[in-house]
Amino acid sequence: MKRIICYAMVLSLIALSAAPALAKPAPGDFADLLEHWAQRNVSAVCNLGLMSGMGENEQGSQVFSPDGLVNRAQLALVLQRTFELDYGEKSFIKQPQAGDYYLDVDNGAWYAEAVKFCAINQVFDSAEKFYPEQAVTRIEVARAIHRSIKAKGLNIPMIMLMPYYQDMEGLSQEDSNALVFASNTSLMKGDGQNWRPQEQITRAELATVLNSLLRLLAVDESYDGQE
Repeated sequence: MKRIICYAMVLSLIALSAAPALAKPAPGDFADLLEHWAQRNVSAVCNLGLMSGMGENEQGSQVFSPDGLVNRAQLALVLQRTFELDYGEKSFIKQPQAGDYYLDVDNGAWYAEAVKFCAINQVFDSAEKFYPEQAVTRIEVARAIHRSIKAKGLNIPMIMLMPYYQDMEGLSQEDSNALVFASNTSLMKGDGQNWRPQEQITRAELATVLNSLLRLLAVDESYDGQE
């Protein structure tokens, strides 16, 4: 987990060196992020290799599509990179592939390895299909992050307070726990009365969550400097 600590250090350096306002895009900036509220968060996670752009626009400039929705394939890749998900202590006679877990995941797909490691670490629910193109909701992101933290055996300190949102009712116990964790650690706050668990999350919002997550991981109480 040493790389995670380095991530947070790099984020701090980026924040300190960033200018108050960016009048012109620097090399590597995305054309659709100028003056966007999540510009710094997106730049930080992209510089760390956790997220990447979505190709080029008609003018040949790189774009990030900050307001585009995050799908399950993208979330799997982001979580695999952030938590360095791997085989852990599990061993296999035959090396598994993503297709062994989900019928609709091609083993040659760009997200296949990430989906495989997410499956091994039980980040997503077990099912016949993964639905890689399906947009994810806020509660699905909170649940996946919470499961990833458990899979890596991390101990994240948080405020011991039971938040109340009007739209918490009807959630499973696991999702309620994930919501409480996300809210109390300020990863994903509500807007007063509502947390909006079923609202789909954008790429800019995910980048912002990742920035906050990396800072949490940097103060993991179980981390002792050893692999």
